[in-house]
Amino acid sequence: MKKSCLFFILILSAFLAFSCSDNDDEELVNTGWEGPHQDDNGTDTLPEAGINDDEKTDTTSASDEDEKTDTASEREDSDDDSDDIDISDTDTLENDNDSTDSENDSDDTDISDTEISDNDDDTNTTDPDTDSGDSDTDSGDSQPDDDGDTAAPEPAFPQCGPSSTTPCKDSANKLIWSASNGKNAKWADAKTHCDNLTDGGFKDWRMPTISELRTLVRNCQKTATGGACKVTDECTASYSTANPQCYNVDLCTSTTNALGIERCGDKTDGSYSLLGDASVYLWSSSEPDEDHDKAWYIYFKNTNILNQKKTLTGQVRCVHEIK
Repeated sequence: MKKSCLFFILILSAFLAFSCSDNDDEELVNTGWEGPHQDDNGTDTLPEAGINDDEKTDTTSASDEDEKTDTASEREDSDDDSDDIDISDTDTLENDNDSTDSENDSDDTDISDTEISDNDDDTNTTDPDTDSGDSDTDSGDSQPDDDGDTAAPEPAFPQCGPSSTTPCKDSANKLIWSASNGKNAKWADAKTHCDNLTDGGFKDWRMPTISELRTLVRNCQKTATGGACKVTDECTASYSTANPQCYNVDLCTSTTNALGIERCGDKTDGSYSLLGDASVYLWSSSEPDEDHDKAWYIYFKNTNILNQKKTLTGQVRCVHEIK
């Protein structure tokens, strides 16, 4: 019985196997028949699909490989590309014409050999202080721009006296006196006259101080230099209440014989002046301490030392100091 069952199962299995094989052959025959028919009509897409699949696969693969290759190449190219500019050599190029290259350019000028000139007119010297165009001159100096030389000697002037020509020299007081301006003038005009005077080649004439003016007084003890009148450059107060030691009418004028000092009477022969001035008022540059609208003067008719308003008039002799 068992053998019969096994035999039956084997036969059934064989039958089923044969039946399946026939169906497969049938499908293969149909597929093969339809292939040529579709190929004749040019509508066969399977081979193209197969080709496309291959192309897609190849393209993808090629693309991936190319991209990978390109990427790798680009990465390598970024460091060593034949058409890249190697900036590492920029600073070490020699003999180039790059205007911005400050080293070893062929068109650079070697300033180390450039001679610096002071553009002066001197011969064999670069000292600009001795240029011919220099406006620096030493006043009264016989050799301008040579500060080592001594000052030029004063021109020879006669000693001052009643009959001497002017300018004249008062060696005792180291003063040179000019001629009188010869006319009465207000104080400001008299000062301007002295400031602009060029007698004897000097340009530093000025109005004398009251002490300098007193050096001209002769034959009157109280108003001469060192006399009883105390009005000097150091003591110019006008009122006795301001400084009793300066101006005192009895000591500085000839109005009285006060304090036992002989009165200097009026004279018109010029005997009171070293320069022979007679009956003239000579201005000084000194002003009373308390009133700068006035100035001190000497009246050589009697050697009175007084002060008066600058708007009044008098004459002037200018002075130059002997250096």
